[in-house]
Amino acid sequence: MKIINPNYIYIDDIFQENIAIAFSDKIEAIDSIENLKIEYPDAEIIEGDKNSVLYPGFINTHVHLEFSANKTTLKYGDFMPWLDSVIINRDDLLQECNNEMMLKACNEMLLSGVTTFGAISSFGTELEVCEKTPQKVIFFNELIGSNMAYVDALYNDFLERLTASKQSKEKGIIPAIAIHSP
Repeated sequence: MKIINPNYIYIDDIFQENIAIAFSDKIEAIDSIENLKIEYPDAEIIEGDKNSVLYPGFINTHVHLEFSANKTTLKYGDFMPWLDSVIINRDDLLQECNNEMMLKACNEMLLSGVTTFGAISSFGTELEVCEKTPQKVIFFNELIGSNMAYVDALYNDFLERLTASKQSKEKGIIPAIAIHSP
């Protein structure tokens, strides 16, 4: 059990003072630090720095880590020009991307307050990174393909990726499926 004691906690649209949070793998209690120390006498106390604020974590539901090499290549705004730019540049972006880049993207999200994200995975290349990141990850194995000549191979690849993500549950991965319409 741990008790975190920041200067402020943002709850219900208000910065509240003089309260702390007791937690293990989930929040157990929110109360004054004095009351929590009585209720949990053996808890490790984490004191916040001066003017510290504790916010709830953000969730990014749709992340493509395999495109972490992108900075200015893709077109943003309307969906179809963006999708066309993904299709045109996908192979180059995938080739330029590596685990270090993807882990850096995870760390940047964490520094922005993203504590959970949905990793949309077309190829499974980001599973190792998702196992290492401190965030909670819903790992969406994407089932995609519009060419009937490759449907069996794509489906078998999808099943292999799904099995691999299921084997990563103990590393904090929540396996999921994303069916992508062509």
